[in-house]
Amino acid sequence: MPGPATTHEDLSIPVWGASLAARRIRLPSPAPTAPIVFLHDSLGCISAWRDFPDRLCAAAGREGLVYDREGFGRSTPLARPRTRRYLHDEADILTELMTAAGIDQAVLFGHSDGATIALLAAALAPDRVPAVVSIGAHVLIEPQTRAGLRDALPWWDDPRFRASMTRHHADKAEAVFRVWTETWLSEQFAGWNMLDELALVRCPTLVIQGERDEYASPGHVGTIVQRVAGPTEGWVIPGRGHTPYREGPEVLDRTLGFLLTR
Repeated sequence: MPGPATTHEDLSIPVWGASLAARRIRLPSPAPTAPIVFLHDSLGCISAWRDFPDRLCAAAGREGLVYDREGFGRSTPLARPRTRRYLHDEADILTELMTAAGIDQAVLFGHSDGATIALLAAALAPDRVPAVVSIGAHVLIEPQTRAGLRDALPWWDDPRFRASMTRHHADKAEAVFRVWTETWLSEQFAGWNMLDELALVRCPTLVIQGERDEYASPGHVGTIVQRVAGPTEGWVIPGRGHTPYREGPEVLDRTLGFLLTR
């Protein structure tokens, strides 16, 4: 059965000197539970999620918030250099964004970089995060991570890829692509990890990764599950890649089951 129809309220929220584009997902009769905040990947933004946030919010009976990080989508261009702690900074920005949007607590649904930020936010602001759904998070740099990024370097030469990026990010498209590859292939990120912070994550956490993820080994899920302090479910989806929520219905269905008791 389809859920109730969603409506949108588009916002521009000032945080850390940037203007962040955000979209509230509204329901006619939401459940009295924490909304879902969606955190996009390294090349993503509000529009790149397509209709997944609406479908999940409608099916779960929860309202939601989707936003573009600084430098992505309709948010202002990135004005700060990326440091080794940029994901920690994004976790702090997330909690300030939630406050500005009047959200006291939120379930965090993150993909890739967004999943890493969700885990960090749960570690650094545990009172604000009752649950996390992590899709393809990276919590350390594996050889597969850097190999996948090197394989991605020629993508910008493909006119179809450039057109897709421009559709989502307009004149920021090339900067989004370059900062993704240059950050994770740089020497300052060699050996990067956030393993110590995982022990501070005490909320229920659903950790999902595609078996064929281009940027992490299947063992990455086990590393997260073993180190998170709270109740944790790990799931490696056979045959799926780095974006399993687009590749089939399994992620939405499993997330709904996870959220039933949250």
